[in-house]
Amino acid sequence: APRVTLVEAPPGPLRPPERTWCFWEAGPGAYDSFLTASWSGLRVRGPDGSGPVRSLGSLRYKMLRSGEFERGLRPRLSALRRVEAVVEEVADGPDGAVVTCRAADGTVAR
Repeated sequence: APRVTLVEAPPGPLRPPERTWCFWEAGPGAYDSFLTASWSGLRVRGPDGSGPVRSLGSLRYKMLRSGEFERGLRPRLSALRRVEAVVEEVADGPDGAVVTCRAADGTVAR
């Protein structure tokens, strides 16, 4: 089974502000229920301000905010093992960063 580690700052001043992702996708997508907005047309305006709206065909331009994404995924992730820990060290490893964390019970995770 795939393993994913999500490392995020706790609520407070170190947590980054909400992010927004925009992307193109053909047809319905896995995260459509979390979208803030989506568009099926595109308008490019000329110097005089005019410009017709053109269909994107099967493509949609979609906007997803990180807060909605997080709230939408929370129920899906609730059945998975969750470890909350404090990051103690971030070091370079042969395949990328190695993050060392310590949980409240003293357990160390990498």
